[in-house]
Amino acid sequence: MTAAFIMRNVAGIFLENNMFGKPKHIDGLPQEDQPWAQSIGGFGAWRKALEEAVAQNKPQRVRYLMNTHKTDRETRFALCALAVEMNAGAALAAVLEKRGFDFDDSAPGDILHARELFASALAKKDISVWQALSARNAQEKNASIGADAPLRLAAGAHWHEGVGWHLQQAAAKDVKSFAVVLAHFSRGTPDDLAFALSWTGKFAGHGEALDLVLASVAETGDVDKLRLLLGKGANPDADGGAAIYQTLAFGHADAFALLAGNSKGMAGFGDDLHTRLHQQNPQSPLLSPLQERVAAAKAEAAAAEAHSRANQRYQLIAPDVFSETLHLPAGGTLTHVFNFTLRQQTTIAERAAPEGGMPVMAVSVRDFGDIADVSVLEEAAGRLVQLGGQVPEAAPRVHKTASLPKPPRG
Repeated sequence: MTAAFIMRNVAGIFLENNMFGKPKHIDGLPQEDQPWAQSIGGFGAWRKALEEAVAQNKPQRVRYLMNTHKTDRETRFALCALAVEMNAGAALAAVLEKRGFDFDDSAPGDILHARELFASALAKKDISVWQALSARNAQEKNASIGADAPLRLAAGAHWHEGVGWHLQQAAAKDVKSFAVVLAHFSRGTPDDLAFALSWTGKFAGHGEALDLVLASVAETGDVDKLRLLLGKGANPDADGGAAIYQTLAFGHADAFALLAGNSKGMAGFGDDLHTRLHQQNPQSPLLSPLQERVAAAKAEAAAAEAHSRANQRYQLIAPDVFSETLHLPAGGTLTHVFNFTLRQQTTIAERAAPEGGMPVMAVSVRDFGDIADVSVLEEAAGRLVQLGGQVPEAAPRVHKTASLPKPPRG
């Protein structure tokens, strides 16, 4: 190559870029970058300029040089790695804009390179870089590391900012993403779990995810985490008290006391838990506390049932009529209906139906005048008023056959 040839080429470049002393305007670059573009020399100087543009996080300069010069796969990967190292998310997005994760001559090779970039980005924890890689990953068809892989990576590292960005992008019905985050963060610190739980308000139908994690955390006996989960609505009774049983099986007395204290179903499945624990570990020190809890729960349930029945014992049927229903120990009911206008008491005795049979009912009617104990009528009149009814003024006896009211439901 002669000196004259070189001079002619240099002169041609100068004339092209500076015709008649006026710099050529380059489309796509802001005014402040025009002098920079004019200053780039020949003989590969653009490569150094491209590296500097990436390192300085100048996406417009990167796009200009990527559009005006051909880059090979090795160069593009090196530029991406440089962008990750320099926390240059905007420049990284510009490098990936056209060719994406095309770093190798095969899809598996592309994926390996992409995973390497994600690993480096996770170590740096720069959100702009993570967003650029995740956004490009979502566009890839053959070179994607997996649709939910970025979220799983960020969750596995307990990276609050990265996970928060992913959950912000997720739809309210995407409870699967929330469940992934919750499962990973439950293995971190209580603060990590509290961060994950702060997103429960966004995702509908998160109850099952909470219950599964409650059972998982119960294995560790971490009372602080269990309290956080209970505070967000996790149900210790889910799946037959699975979380409660985990505390028993792993010998966590404090955790058992916490979950059992928040249980509403120990009366129902408590005996089953006791049987399972006894079979697994007959020497478990928690067998006695469990038995005491179950007995207390049964007693409480029985008291609640009695209270409920007592509240349902009296029913105002009409302003002048009320009924009293007693539940018999052997099953069945005994109902007295007091009609203060007709001045009659109707008694309905119903016996529970045998298996496959019909219930048996007996009915009797008598006038108030036939009731020897006057206190019964006085008490009945007081009860009618308490229920909001009214005793009618004395009136001539009406000879009318009483119609039988439907017996109240037991």
